[in-house]
Amino acid sequence: MSERDPFDPFEDGDEDSGDESFDGSANPHHGSTPADHSEAESVSESEANSVSDSASNSAPSSTPNSTSESAPELRHPDLGGGKFLYEETTEEVRVIVRPVFLDDQSEPEEHRYLWAYHIRIENESQRTVQLLTRQWKITDADGRLHTVEGAGVVGEQPTLVPGGSFEYTSGTPLRTPSGFMAGSYEMRRDDGARFRVVVPTFSLDSPYAEARLLH
Repeated sequence: MSERDPFDPFEDGDEDSGDESFDGSANPHHGSTPADHSEAESVSESEANSVSDSASNSAPSSTPNSTSESAPELRHPDLGGGKFLYEETTEEVRVIVRPVFLDDQSEPEEHRYLWAYHIRIENESQRTVQLLTRQWKITDADGRLHTVEGAGVVGEQPTLVPGGSFEYTSGTPLRTPSGFMAGSYEMRRDDGARFRVVVPTFSLDSPYAEARLLH
C-alpha cells in the first residue's frame, strides 16, 4: 500500500477506506457536546477486531447506491461501549458520533496516533434523503488544519427513507496525541432540494496528550 496522507480519514471508498458496523444505542443528546465527560478509552490488542468492509442500514429501510471496496488493515473494537457521544440535528437529520482512541495501533515514538469513529445518520424527516458528499476539517494539537472532501462515505451514497438510518465506522491518524474533527454532509431530498447536514465537532483524545503537556 502506498504511503497515505497522515490526515486523511479511512473512508474514501478506495484502497484506504475502512469501516465496520456495530450495534450501539445512542442517547438523544442535542448539540455537539459529549453525553459523557469520562476519559477517552484506549483499546487493548486483545479487544481489537479486523475490519470488514461494510456499513449498516437500519429499518424501515435504507439502500446504499454503491458498495465500498477493500479496506486497509485498520483494526478496531466494537465501539458500542465508547464513552464519548456527540450529536447534532440539521433539518431533521440527526448525526451521532462516537470516537475511540486506538492505543494498540498507535506509534507515539513515530508521532502516529490513530482513532476510530462510528457515525450513525438518522432521517427523522418525512422525506427520503440521500447522502451525496462529505467534508471533513481535521485539526491537530499544533493547530494544523486539513480539509478532506469527497463523494459519499466509505464508498457509498446511502439513501435513507423516513425513519431510516445508516451507520459506518472509519478512522483517522494524527501526528499529535490529540486534536478534533468537524464536518458536514451534502444531502438531497426526493424532491431534488439539496442541503447540508452538520457533523458535530468531536474531540480526538488520547492518554499521551497529558504526558505531552507535562513535558
